[in-house]
Amino acid sequence: MAAVFEHMLAGFAYHRIVTDDAGRPVDYVYLAANPAFARLTGLDGARLIGRRVTELLPGIEDDPGDWIGTFGRVAQGGEPLRFVQYSTSLGRWYQVVAFSPAPDHFAVTFDDVTALKESEQARDRLIADLERKNAELERFTYTASHELRTPLVTIQGFVDVLEEDLAAGDGAAAADDLDRVRRAAARMRTLLDELLELARLGHGIGARRSTRFGDLVEAACETVYPQLGDVLLEVAGRDVTVWGDPERLIEVLRNLLDNAAKFSASRVHRRVAVRATRAPSGGTLIRVADNGVGLDPAFADRVFRLFERLDPSLPGTGVGLAIVRRVVELHGGSVALRSRGIGEGCVVEIELPGEGSDR
Repeated sequence: MAAVFEHMLAGFAYHRIVTDDAGRPVDYVYLAANPAFARLTGLDGARLIGRRVTELLPGIEDDPGDWIGTFGRVAQGGEPLRFVQYSTSLGRWYQVVAFSPAPDHFAVTFDDVTALKESEQARDRLIADLERKNAELERFTYTASHELRTPLVTIQGFVDVLEEDLAAGDGAAAADDLDRVRRAAARMRTLLDELLELARLGHGIGARRSTRFGDLVEAACETVYPQLGDVLLEVAGRDVTVWGDPERLIEVLRNLLDNAAKFSASRVHRRVAVRATRAPSGGTLIRVADNGVGLDPAFADRVFRLFERLDPSLPGTGVGLAIVRRVVELHGGSVALRSRGIGEGCVVEIELPGEGSDR
């Protein structure tokens, strides 16, 4: 039997429970343990015997698994137990069988099932991620079809009206009808372009490198110059370097500048301030602030949802900020929008990881 005890693959240990004056289990003492038990727990087999578990594993009395209480109930006449549990003290998952061969004593067999448990957790995370993505795809399909149908209905409606106006010889009305058709077609094209851009992000981002912030802003301004118009653009931190895919970061700034210009259009003096600073983490903080219409702070997170437009009377597709969030997340960063309320403007704050990060 001694040879079996010494060479069995499962860990085995025998203990005596220690109770307080009220008879409650508060500790236990190791009376015997095989080499496998020491190997699976990482405890020193030569120092186990005669020692209390609270000496060997300080803090185990506060372990959420309640090892002392569980084993104490078994030792005090409870039924044998079989369970799988995480040990905070040891940082491992164990399959445990506990039984009491004598009053106030208990024996356990231990198997380390950490690898199996981590595989199960990875599988569960994968399933949850797939379910989330399927739900997102369903919402995307439904919403995209609705958003695309709107300009299409406009086009169809005004084509019919155009035919009537042409038949009546009303050239001015026909020209107006045609202009409405063109605007609806342009909106559909913009929406399709942005959806394709969002879809391309599913393949990830390109190679990262350090780029001067001022260069990123200048490249973004080139593509949104007409929208900026009379906007007073203030840029600070031009020499701060940003780690990431330059093309995607330009896309982020382009969308933010376009948004800032769009939502400050009603202001007599439009101002947009863009700033980059070094984050305490070593990454980069980017801040884009405008003096536009602002929004209710309760809706600040909603603006990053796909097709979310808090004010349908203003131009836009509701895709731009969704692209911003996706690009930032692909870089391992975070993005948030803040506003003190209607008429108070908005601030978008982005934090990106530092150079060398591939999160």
